[in-house]
This record gives sequence, structure tokens and C-alpha cells, in this order.
Amino acid sequence: MFGYKDGTMSMVPRCETWAPISMLGDMERFFSGACCATNPFEATLPTGENFRMPMVDMKDEKDRYLVQAEMPGMTKENVSIEMDGDLLKISAFREQSSEHEEDGYLTKERGSMRFHRQVMLPKNIDHDAIKARMENGVLEIILPKVVPVEVKNKIQVE
Repeated sequence: MFGYKDGTMSMVPRCETWAPISMLGDMERFFSGACCATNPFEATLPTGENFRMPMVDMKDEKDRYLVQAEMPGMTKENVSIEMDGDLLKISAFREQSSEHEEDGYLTKERGSMRFHRQVMLPKNIDHDAIKARMENGVLEIILPKVVPVEVKNKIQVE
């Protein structure tokens, strides 16, 4: 039996607080990693880390794929991009600290920020021609497509 502050008794434990807003973060992480296997941009989640997943836009353009990731507060020095086969790994880390003394008050603030995102890419990427740039907290990765080789069906005899 469970007893409550209001004097009631129950065989089933009652939830004293319900915070539906706190579930939104869990739902976002679940759905970001639950892409179907047929999607070439399948997102995967790292495990055991305290991280933020940047919002990512992926666009299939005529001759390239364009990936844009929002990482506010980051600079190009903070960002690391790696390719592991067809897996694109984007990560960023920044530590900051500040001290302010004003009117007898002393404030010391420290903090860090970490972003991490992994994206499975299609097979037709030209890995040697990948380029990236960072401007105003938005990372842009240009992934050129492999130019298909034309196969000639007609063979000329010499």
C-alpha cells in the first residue's frame, strides 16, 4: 500500500509530478535516430556522452549533396569532420570561462558545449572532393557526387 500526503491510500503508486515538456527532448533524440534503413541520410546516435545534436539540413542537388548543421557559438577551430566509409561524423567542442567583478560582486562562470552528429551518406560521394566551411555558427559541407563513367557499347575494329 502506498500512502500519500492527502491521506489517501492506493495499491498503485501515483505520479506526484507530471512534466510533459521534459519528454520532448527524449522524443526528438528517439526520432532523430530512428530513420528507416532506406534513407541514405540515416542518423545514428553516440552512446554514453553528454552532447547536443545539431539541427541538420540535407539536400540532394543535381551534382552534389549539401549538408548544413547549426552549431551556435562554434567556430571552425572548434569543429571536427571525419568520414568513416560512408559515415559522416560531425563533432564540435568548446570550453569557456569568464570572470566579472562589478560593484563588489564577483561572478565566475564556466561551461562547455559539445555537439555530435553522425549521418550515413549514399555510396555515390566523391570522397576526395569534399569541402566544408563555417560561417555564423552554421557548418556547410559540400559532398560532390561521383561522375558516372559512360560505357560505350560499340567497339570499333582497327
